[in-house]
Amino acid sequence: MLKPFPTLSLFDVDYRIQQVKDVIKQVSAAVEFILILILCAGSLVLIAQVQASIEERQQELAILRTLGAKGKLIQQSVILEFVIVGLISGVIAAFANEIALYLLQTNIFEMEYRIHFEFWLLAPLVGASVVGCLGALTCWRLLRINTLKLIREVMQLNQGSLMGYAIS
Repeated sequence: MLKPFPTLSLFDVDYRIQQVKDVIKQVSAAVEFILILILCAGSLVLIAQVQASIEERQQELAILRTLGAKGKLIQQSVILEFVIVGLISGVIAAFANEIALYLLQTNIFEMEYRIHFEFWLLAPLVGASVVGCLGALTCWRLLRINTLKLIREVMQLNQGSLMGYAIS
């Protein structure tokens, strides 16, 4: 076929398209893996932050329970705290996503930009759900301690820290 037309070049278009598809699949898999790593790292940071502030939370809960706050109200306020944090982080994520998509669509791919409303709805809901659940699970043991035991633990913590100040 090429003998009569020596300047003609043939190449398999289907093969090239398949190569491009394979590269896109690999890049997509890598991006998904990075996303999963980021979500895991963020979850670990949240859990570490809650664990680092557990003594302060114990003191706050002891004061609230001493003043007569019911366990259900305290549980709801703790869950609401984490849900609001997750909601705000979801809104920030949706905003950052829109900026990144705008830059990619207009500058790189030279496409017309459109707002992605599904991300504005989905990101805050997922953020509120995930952070709310992780925060509630992390604080669950603390919320289940009865008032007397909680006050005793806070008193022991305070005595230990006062002893450290007296020695130094």
